[in-house]
Amino acid sequence: IEILEALAKRENGIGITQLSRELDLPKSTIHQILSTLKSVRFAEQNPEDRKYHLGLRIFELGNIFQSQLQLRKIAYSYLYNISGKTNETTYLVVLKDNRTVYIDCVESTARLRAHPLFGIRVPLHCTGVGKAIMAFLPEQKINEIIHEDGLERFTENTITDPQILKRELKEIRKRGYAIDNMEHAEGIRCVGAPIRNHRKEVFAAISVSGPSQRFDPPR
Repeated sequence: IEILEALAKRENGIGITQLSRELDLPKSTIHQILSTLKSVRFAEQNPEDRKYHLGLRIFELGNIFQSQLQLRKIAYSYLYNISGKTNETTYLVVLKDNRTVYIDCVESTARLRAHPLFGIRVPLHCTGVGKAIMAFLPEQKINEIIHEDGLERFTENTITDPQILKRELKEIRKRGYAIDNMEHAEGIRCVGAPIRNHRKEVFAAISVSGPSQRFDPPR
């Protein structure tokens, strides 16, 4: 972390000798850490002066954080209003590495409720938010996810047959929202809807979840 902070302060880069002196660490240690940072694109070395700079991956992560922060700010009022009208727990997720990542929620005040989830990564095929995203991915991407990640069973209702899942995704595209009928957690039902970016691409989803006895078909 100290090395990254030092790189961030130097627009023109910094060499191993100066880093060693400033951080009071052996050059060999500095070199080893920088090699690791280079391998994951957190640091880059100028081939001309041999000085190190922050790598592009740092800026990519910063952009991801900023975009998620903006999404949370925009989506929170919807989470709050839907939770208030239904008295159920609402969630906001984003798509990351073929998983849904839960980044915000508003918890129901009911004694029996779906509980908060933050930072949890869940496969796409078994939740309302996951299927709401998956349904609008390119067909090639859907096949890739099924082939590479599989369709893990979490409950007896989890869809594990690729053809059945594809029929379900087709229905979701028609009606515009997805239903999780206790497919990830026993006793919890969920309704999820996709969120699109400025390019009309689905990259996130919002959902409302609660105990199955309160999520009957009419509701």
